[in-house]
Amino acid sequence: MLLGLLVLSLYPRIPVPYVPGGSDKVAHFLMYFALAAVAAASWPSRTVLALLALPLLGFGLELAQIPIPGRGFEWGDAVVNGIGAACGVVLVGLAQHVPLHRGKRT
Repeated sequence: MLLGLLVLSLYPRIPVPYVPGGSDKVAHFLMYFALAAVAAASWPSRTVLALLALPLLGFGLELAQIPIPGRGFEWGDAVVNGIGAACGVVLVGLAQHVPLHRGKRT
C-alpha cells in the first residue's frame, strides 16, 4: 500500500476517472485511512508512530509534488491525509478494545 501511495503521489499528473463531487479529497482520505488502519492493526504497539508518521508523510509528499509537472502542493490534501490517517488509527484502536461476546445472550 505504501509503495502504491508513493507512486500515485509522485507520478506526473495523469487523467483520472470521474471523482464524485469533482474532488480528490475522498481518495486522499481513503488511502491514508486504509494505510493507517493496516499499520495500526498490524503493529498495535506502534499506533502512536502511525498517528504521527502518516500525516507527516502526507505533508512531505505534498511538498515533494511541487516540482513535478502537473502536480502541486495543496493544503487541503495535506489536511485530509492527516484526518484520514487519524481516523484509521482511532477506528482500529476502538475496534481492538471492543469485547467480542460469544455464546448466548442473557
